[in-house]
Amino acid sequence: FRERRARKTYLAIVFGHPKRDEWTVDVPLGRDPDDPKGFRERVELDPDVGKACETRFRVLSRGTCALEGKFKGAEVAKVEVTPVTGRRHQIRVHLKHSGHPIVGDNAYSDDRDSFRTFLHAHVLEMPFPEPRGTERWVAPEPESFAAAMVADDA
Repeated sequence: FRERRARKTYLAIVFGHPKRDEWTVDVPLGRDPDDPKGFRERVELDPDVGKACETRFRVLSRGTCALEGKFKGAEVAKVEVTPVTGRRHQIRVHLKHSGHPIVGDNAYSDDRDSFRTFLHAHVLEMPFPEPRGTERWVAPEPESFAAAMVADDA
């Protein structure tokens, strides 16, 4: 992990329809001084304070939110997320910074109705010395993801 040879892929359901099908965010992160509990991170514009990080995003589908509550019918998208670095809350903050916070993320969105945060660790690939080689583990997409959105192409 320290050498960044492990590859992780996540799935997320986010608010809005991203304009681009693929994009990268590489803004640095730092602690949010406005959070009295010290839990939240934020985009840090001071390069002497922020920690460099990078996340890649790819839209898998666009649709509407099917969850009961004030966001039912809102535009949402399912996104594949590949963090290049591994900072605390990196995915969540970079998606919020992109204008597409994660559905159900109590810390970084206005959604207090959803029963979970729609971020899922989907694939982990780890390189090992030969003869073992690279191993890959896949956690199937949760059923709750299918129940959370109606895809436009459905």
